Amino acid sequence: MYVTDTHSFLWFLTGDNKLGDRSLEIIESLEGNYNYVVHPLDTEVVLKCEATTLAEPHDRIIVATAKLLNAKVITKDDKIRTSKLVETVW
Repeated sequence: MYVTDTHSFLWFLTGDNKLGDRSLEIIESLEGNYNYVVHPLDTEVVLKCEATTLAEPHDRIIVATAKLLNAKVITKDDKIRTSKLVETVW
């Protein structure tokens, strides 16, 4: 299971070559497969944000969601990647 950072998803949708090769492979493998969920920003996610050490609120939400779902994060964000709070893919 994967959680995608906003920039990763937007770069995929716009065909931007900034998207990492591995990330592109993963997202392309999901194309046409409608077995995905847009996870809500609910109380569970908000409470899980408290357990993260990241300063940026959006990064905290992404990491908290990934932790709750036991998912990898598709991101280029160095702060998320170096935090080692979740496994990342780029």
